[in-house]
Amino acid sequence: MSSVPILTPNDNSTVNFSYQPGDISWIMTSSALVWLMSPGVGLFYSGLTKSKNALSLIMLSLAASAVVSIQWLLLGYSLTFSSNGNFFIGSLDKALFFHVWDEPSVGSKKIPDLVYSIYQGMFAMPIGPGIHLDGQAP
Repeated sequence: MSSVPILTPNDNSTVNFSYQPGDISWIMTSSALVWLMSPGVGLFYSGLTKSKNALSLIMLSLAASAVVSIQWLLLGYSLTFSSNGNFFIGSLDKALFFHVWDEPSVGSKKIPDLVYSIYQGMFAMPIGPGIHLDGQAP
């Protein structure tokens, strides 16, 4: 079990957290697999509509993922996983990924907060525009 030294931005001292390289690798692999689902869902939705709408549904899925990724970076992670706040919503103490770079995650002390935020951000991305019950796109 090796520990990864981390240089904090506040001072020049080194803080040792027991980050596990295997856990970090698995979380990043899982993030990549979830990221691959976004165009896959776009392909699924394009199969449920007419063929002339296929490209627009795939692009809509990818564009929605880009917009939500920016929102996740700005405020989403802070409102969801901040250590302060109340029962329903967090505070803005980690807005713009402030204090995310130098702390262990809230999910596990074995992975950095930045890796955990990327992993959770993959699930924040939408899975597509939605299909009505009659099988037609909105």
